[in-house]
Amino acid sequence: MSILKEILGSFRRDTAGLRACPRCGSSIVTSRMPLEGWMLPVKYVCKNCGYQGVVALEEEREAEP
Repeated sequence: MSILKEILGSFRRDTAGLRACPRCGSSIVTSRMPLEGWMLPVKYVCKNCGYQGVVALEEEREAEP
């Protein structure tokens, strides 16, 4: 059971990184469908080029000491 807790604890939750479109590189927003992020994968939408999909580039911020 402790292994399961460790694995679940390692998942990232709602990171503060910026998300970018994999097609054009501009900032990207998530669509807010009722079951996204729970039963369905989160869908990202780019207002610049029209990309819609489940893949987005994410900038990871380093932890401040």
